[in-house]
Amino acid sequence: MTKYAAILAYAGTNYYGWQAQAQVPSIESTLKKVFKRTVGTPSCLVAASRTDAGVHALGQVIMFKHHLEMDPEKLKKIINDALPEDILIKSLVYARNDFHPWYDVTQKEYIYSFSTTRSLPEKSRFIWYCRSCIDIEQLIKALNIFVGTHDFTAFATLEPTEKKDSIKTVYSIACEYIAQYTYWHIKITGRSFLRHMIRRIVGAAVFLAQHKHIPLEIIVESLALKKRMLEFPTAPAQGLLLHTITYDKGLE
Repeated sequence: MTKYAAILAYAGTNYYGWQAQAQVPSIESTLKKVFKRTVGTPSCLVAASRTDAGVHALGQVIMFKHHLEMDPEKLKKIINDALPEDILIKSLVYARNDFHPWYDVTQKEYIYSFSTTRSLPEKSRFIWYCRSCIDIEQLIKALNIFVGTHDFTAFATLEPTEKKDSIKTVYSIACEYIAQYTYWHIKITGRSFLRHMIRRIVGAAVFLAQHKHIPLEIIVESLALKKRMLEFPTAPAQGLLLHTITYDKGLE
């Protein structure tokens, strides 16, 4: 078996997330169908991040094993030519023997995009349009509360098996205005995140930036008590992008 690693980009709009599910399209199932139709089904296919329905990726990392040993560039072209337009293998290499896309991660960077003005139709599926005014200074203050190591039970959707792993570290959060396109980027970095964690962080921060009469201490209380002290909205999936995944040793 030959082991490969690839960087994958996709628009998640038409998919029910990364993970294969019965009766609905997913990124994983689409890839497997293309492999089966072209070079044969891989013996395993693992992604670094199981993105949710509607979430996009520019730097998803996958690893797969295949009975064919083929030049990576040739294999990339074969697969890309058969993939739908909203999925693309950006790069493909032979993976080092001990590489694993989950365990070897040192950092993931997600970007959440939002705007308070209407976007062009082709941009709207990648941006959250917030109809109410947002106090950016208050937004940044709210976001900064989440930086560091916390129990994020109140800001995630946890399966029973995940409850022991609810303590996560957010390395950094930055908010940047993209003047060319009149929208904002919220960049969040960490080694790993819980399901819906980033969207709930963004949703809570935006809500508090729209309702300045509510004290920001409510975030601190929610984190400490492991339950939301207010029913903050969850930011919609279309604004979230898995931007980059970093490995100390690289992929090869």
